[in-house]
Amino acid sequence: MFVHLPPGIHQVALDAQRSSKGSTGLAVDDFAIQPCTAFESECMRTRSGKDYKGTMALNSEYKGCYSWSLDITDRKFIKATNFELAEVRNYCRNIPGKNWQQPNCLIASIDGTYIYSECDIRYCSK
Repeated sequence: MFVHLPPGIHQVALDAQRSSKGSTGLAVDDFAIQPCTAFESECMRTRSGKDYKGTMALNSEYKGCYSWSLDITDRKFIKATNFELAEVRNYCRNIPGKNWQQPNCLIASIDGTYIYSECDIRYCSK
């Protein structure tokens, strides 16, 4: 498939999922190429980012976020039934009830446990 893009700066959004076959690779399910102005939902309007509803799925160190609906036995993590997290897949969010300064996501730490990690979401232009 070829996409003709006019001159300018564009942002590419990839939606990928880890394989259920045990592979460590990613499968790209869907992608979009649009002018940067088309991604206005990819920014936050408030300082805490509680309004953020975009599809950023990388933490501030560019590590991929895991699905909020993972069945994790550690009780400190929010289950998918709360805040409709199953609908937000693995996107960065500022969860109600958490005292976060900006949206976070769930990543795997070096020791294999899951931890919350801040996402680097830009502010919307005025």
